[in-house]
Amino acid sequence: MDRAKSRTLGATDESPAASNARPLIAPHQFFCNGSFSKTRYASAKMSFDLGQSYGAVALYAPSTRRLSRASFVVPARNSVNRITPVFSASVIARPKLFRASSRNSSPSTPRITSLTLTTPKAGEFVPTCVTRICRLRAVVRPCTESRYVSGAVKIHPRNPVGPRLYVRVRSTALLRVKSGGSDTGFAAANEPASPMSQPVMKILERMLSTCSLLLLSTPFPAGKQSDCGIAKMNLWTASATIKCRPMSSTTMRLILGIAFLGASVAGAAAPAEDAVLKLKESPRLWVSQDTALHLKDKLHSPCLQSEAARVIEDADWLVTARPIAEGEARTYQQGTRAIASHLQCLTAAWVLTRDAKYRAAAIRHLSNLLNWKQISCEAHPGIPAETVMPFCLSYGEHSADIALMYDLFRADITPEEQQVFFAVLDRFYLKAALNCLKSPPWWANKEWSNWNGVCAGGIGLLALAFYDDRPECRPLIPFVEKSLGEYFKSYIKNGGGNHEGTGYWNYGMHYALRYLLSWENATGQKHPAFAIPELAVSLNFPVDFTGLSFGDNDGWGPTGMFFLTAKRLNNPAAARRAAAFLPTTFKPRTTARNRLERTATGDILYGADCLPTAQEMERLKHSHTLQKEPIARVYDGLGWAILADDSVFPRLRLSARGGSSQITGHGHIDLLSFKCMVNGQRMIEDQQDAGYTPVTFTGRGSDVYSRSAAGKSTIFVDGLGCEENSTCTTTEVVRAEGLLGIRIDGSGIFMKRWRRKFIGRLFLMVENNYWLVMDSAAGSNLESRFHTYAEVTRGPDWAKLQRGGEELTLTFAALGQGTLQESRGLPAGPVKQTQILRWLSNRGRDNLHVTALNPGPEKLGLKLATEADGGYAVTVTGAGGYRRTVRVTPKLELKK
Repeated sequence: MDRAKSRTLGATDESPAASNARPLIAPHQFFCNGSFSKTRYASAKMSFDLGQSYGAVALYAPSTRRLSRASFVVPARNSVNRITPVFSASVIARPKLFRASSRNSSPSTPRITSLTLTTPKAGEFVPTCVTRICRLRAVVRPCTESRYVSGAVKIHPRNPVGPRLYVRVRSTALLRVKSGGSDTGFAAANEPASPMSQPVMKILERMLSTCSLLLLSTPFPAGKQSDCGIAKMNLWTASATIKCRPMSSTTMRLILGIAFLGASVAGAAAPAEDAVLKLKESPRLWVSQDTALHLKDKLHSPCLQSEAARVIEDADWLVTARPIAEGEARTYQQGTRAIASHLQCLTAAWVLTRDAKYRAAAIRHLSNLLNWKQISCEAHPGIPAETVMPFCLSYGEHSADIALMYDLFRADITPEEQQVFFAVLDRFYLKAALNCLKSPPWWANKEWSNWNGVCAGGIGLLALAFYDDRPECRPLIPFVEKSLGEYFKSYIKNGGGNHEGTGYWNYGMHYALRYLLSWENATGQKHPAFAIPELAVSLNFPVDFTGLSFGDNDGWGPTGMFFLTAKRLNNPAAARRAAAFLPTTFKPRTTARNRLERTATGDILYGADCLPTAQEMERLKHSHTLQKEPIARVYDGLGWAILADDSVFPRLRLSARGGSSQITGHGHIDLLSFKCMVNGQRMIEDQQDAGYTPVTFTGRGSDVYSRSAAGKSTIFVDGLGCEENSTCTTTEVVRAEGLLGIRIDGSGIFMKRWRRKFIGRLFLMVENNYWLVMDSAAGSNLESRFHTYAEVTRGPDWAKLQRGGEELTLTFAALGQGTLQESRGLPAGPVKQTQILRWLSNRGRDNLHVTALNPGPEKLGLKLATEADGGYAVTVTGAGGYRRTVRVTPKLELKK
């Protein structure tokens, strides 16, 4: 074996407050020792000045006093003689990322390239090359045969998306990676001498499908020397490349973001698990003391004034209303959510007026929960009262509301009031939350589920509110930090987007972000999660897609949390865009009250200081009337795209679906689908359904019509919609003079053997006035399908949609003979059916569909032609001699 030389790598920053004790990891003493085999596999170990050796990379975050280990794989066709730093706490690296070329006929074993040593500076971009290992198989087995733990994954070159792999690894386990039938490397997962056995390994699908680098990360306490450290944390790793072509850098940003979260967010709130946080006096949660004391003086806009009036009107009714009893509602969740809104309403009314009757009513409605046997959304009447239900959505929602209520009442709370809070906590919420520490529920540490944001966020708010008065809450903070650290990874992975749609962005983030705001307000420190750039970007997501979201819940609306977070993350544009969706009038009640209806909550009032004023919005609207600001955006990693004629006050809005059809949470099979609105009226959309059924979240859920490709406004090739677990090759913004659009390459999402044939869509907004939708599937029968709830009139190659006073006229064209047919949607429940327009053409060498969508009654003319270079020319004509020609390549790329 050849042994690489030990190498000292200098970090650029030293700790400003180093202890007299020897640091856990000396700032300038990183050593790398590698031993390599030319025949079988290679091992590499990082050795630190500790007298210990790890087959891993170590990350030390001094702010959290945690040491995180990230095991790694070094392929071994040739020697690796250098190690490249690709991440530090002060650097967000954007490496080049490469994928194996489809022209490489034998990409089974990677070749090692020469790696260069780099010391990044703050804010510097660090280029690195990584690659997908084709035909990869990972096997985990202990070094000793006393216990056998294994898991395997295979990635074929023609199937770039691999499954997830979860395993538990003991302290002496090895990860052996095989490629092309021969061992090419392993990752040692050794720990310091310790009895620990943790579920330390999670190999993410994206890493397996695109990288030769596997990050296997776990945090563990630093021990007695945890008060020493360095100012920077550094991740050192190796990378390899094969014959390749450029692709998106999303995957490596995900890896780096996970490294950041693993070293900082997971333990940010608690330097040590037994440490006690020093929190300010109440009110200390996300509603500031100034707002709590002077809310009635902050109602500067009609929206705030209207909401305050609704709160007082509803609270006056609640003062005399009988609290909701168990079994009164159709489901437990319906009852608990009505109760939650009642508690919020009465609390806001008291904050607005300081009238004791509202506070007394709030306590009365809260104490009513002691009469309930169960409050879980998963409960049913047959469950005994002594059964402790797992912490669920109802627990998370109520925990957050009770926490805010207690925090706002705390300054002058009476012993009698406090006893009610404690009794309710002991009956339900605190008991269930503490059980999460002993037996974590299924949602804990899940990045893909809104349950994590709701439940962990609710627990965190409860723990902060009662931190001093109920010390048993304190161990909940590290649990919350770890769980939400995983939840925020999905936003890194999805470029700030949410794969479950706007409604579940709103739901999960409503609690997760309120926890972060509360943690900062309570501790007076900055939470490291707010340093994740994708969280600031994510504020754009619900505004971009509201009314046009994919998935099964399009339920976003501006909240106080949204505006507070926009201010905290310095995203005033998101606040202005959200303010455009706020109502400006208050309609008096004209119907009798339903005891189970939800009341006004006053949530938006708490963000009053961060809301743009009515005068600011008027000035903004005037400026955007004079000069519109078109917008096109793709959420990298998620693949969802938005196209609108203005960023704040759009008349035309269109969303397009790229990305993956892997079903997680509330996803649908809807690749290449789109939706559009004209002046707030949905014209093209999906078939809706009656709600969730017993099969919705089973393995057959995607077979339900409204969740399948058949219920979407997408394309069908030879009668097929997209496959499940397929991924679009490209989703990108395209621009030319007078043109702004979204191009999606869906080659291979219908059948793997079609991957070399271009199939895709191009959505263009032309001169900010109308849309062109171009669909291509050469050599196949092609259908462009449009679902609508509008009234439809049509001719042989055109259709007019009318809804809510708006019109949209569609003109259809094809290179060959096209046929326009009508059909109806097939929802599973007794709900309204969509009208379906099906533009079909027969198989041809060049099969191109173009649809012009023109707001208003005018039918545009369309003429298609094939050009000498194989591209296409689309000529649009209209009234007054209007003429515009758009030229594209066979792959629907805009020609210059």
